[in-house]
Amino acid sequence: MKRYTGVWLALALMACAAKMHARKAAAPQEPAPASPSTIVLPPKIVAGERGTLAVLDSAGRLVSGAAVDISGGGQIQTDATGRGTFVAPNQAGVMTAGLANHATFTTAIVPAPSEPAQQPPATASAASTAQADFSRIVFPQMIALGDRLTLEGAGFRGDAQLDNVFLGDQPALVLAASSIALVALPNPHTVLGKTQLSVEAGGHSLVRALVTVVALDVTGPTKLLSAGKNGILAVEVNGTDEPVAIEVRNLSPDVVRLPQGNVAEVKTSGGKTNVAKIGLSGIKTGDYAISAHLVSRGAGAP
Repeated sequence: MKRYTGVWLALALMACAAKMHARKAAAPQEPAPASPSTIVLPPKIVAGERGTLAVLDSAGRLVSGAAVDISGGGQIQTDATGRGTFVAPNQAGVMTAGLANHATFTTAIVPAPSEPAQQPPATASAASTAQADFSRIVFPQMIALGDRLTLEGAGFRGDAQLDNVFLGDQPALVLAASSIALVALPNPHTVLGKTQLSVEAGGHSLVRALVTVVALDVTGPTKLLSAGKNGILAVEVNGTDEPVAIEVRNLSPDVVRLPQGNVAEVKTSGGKTNVAKIGLSGIKTGDYAISAHLVSRGAGAP
């Protein structure tokens, strides 16, 4: 399998969401130094096992050299790729990872599976030796470019460099990993539409399945909304003509308002122009941001 290239690692420094920003014209500015903001952890990890995490800044870019405190007294530092390996505490429960700015993030620690009654053959794959609870790989049937892809099951490697996730012929960047879960970021060059999801770990093939890759395009009013003015927000899905469920989130609740709260689920129309529209009203004139993500629908593969 291909390994990650320097170009792809650079492309992965983009924000991990489909966002629409309304902004006034401004003079170019020098980019500020990356400041750690978010830790990406595998959604669950086996007690006492090794895992990989990633640190992102507020723009979704990977941060190298970030110090992360792990519950139990340990501390790690991310490498040049913005990732770092750690060892989970030995007790089931919750593991906490924290940054210097006091932001904390958690993942679930599950008990280690009991030892098998007899040793498996030397040629058996990691997936075949897992207990029944971990015998299937679960992944979304539809994947959006810019969104993180989460897989859960068994047979993965806690060191993310040993896990390979491909969409078609394009490698996804594995941000976080444990033996039972991966979090990956699709390559922005992935072709839209039906494509094969391939997952390998430690030289073993775990998944080969057909999924749909889409791109979300969010557009809003061409002019900033003043207080009391209304507009229309549109989310177009490219890559499928099937109706798609989308979660729309208002990231600027003091500037604009969605019809019902700051989070809404909408469904696209389907067809060649596959779009969903939602009302938007102004609270005060100013810059605002809206994010759109797929509502995940999972699938399993042996």
